[in-house]
Amino acid sequence: MYRVFEALDELSAIVEEARGVPMTAGCVVPRGDVLELVDDIKDAIPGELDDAQDVLDARDNLLREAKEHADSMVAGATAEADSLLSHSRAEADRLLADAKSQADRMVAEARQHSERMVAEAREEASRLAATSKREYEAATSRAKAEADRLVESGNLSYEKAVQ
Repeated sequence: MYRVFEALDELSAIVEEARGVPMTAGCVVPRGDVLELVDDIKDAIPGELDDAQDVLDARDNLLREAKEHADSMVAGATAEADSLLSHSRAEADRLLADAKSQADRMVAEARQHSERMVAEAREEASRLAATSKREYEAATSRAKAEADRLVESGNLSYEKAVQ
């Protein structure tokens, strides 16, 4: 690992001592020396760093796959929830329509029943009124006949008494 720092120091020195390119921030460095130092740095880096990078890459892939899976699950759950909500609303609408239909039918039946009862009560009232009128006429007719008979009997008794 020490060789990495040593090679980096040499690379820095080469860049600092390099001739500048006029009117730019660039410089001219000896290509062979720089490439040799870069190879030294690559060779000096421990294999554990490469393994660590592989672990980091694997972690990033795992996190990406987990996020994709979670997003997929959320999308699926959202779609299922929307479907359940739609189905529940349709079922509620159907139940409401059934209840309204049943209530309307019950109201119609109650109205028919009450109209039938009112008609029967009116018929009974008419029948009772007709019966009462007949009985009244019969009773008044009998009373008039009895009154006429009593008057006739009284007149006869009077005539007998006067004679």
